[in-house]
Amino acid sequence: MNRERRAKIEAVAGRLIQEVMTTGLTWDEAVAVFGLAAKATAQAAVRLGAGTPADCLTVARIRFEDAFAQDVRVVVTESATQ
Repeated sequence: MNRERRAKIEAVAGRLIQEVMTTGLTWDEAVAVFGLAAKATAQAAVRLGAGTPADCLTVARIRFEDAFAQDVRVVVTESATQ
């Protein structure tokens, strides 16, 4: 993955985390949101002709697991915790 693509992915992930933190969900409920989003994205891909339901779900699971295996650093600021 090139730097530009990785920067876009990191930016979207950061915005999603900020948004989820404002919902009042617990951290483990927030994690479930991302799993549901991965599955919903795969279903949308099927409707857009990207592949069969089984193929798109397989790719989504692989991407989800690959992303989970990445090293990340999180900075929580005082304003983000309120």
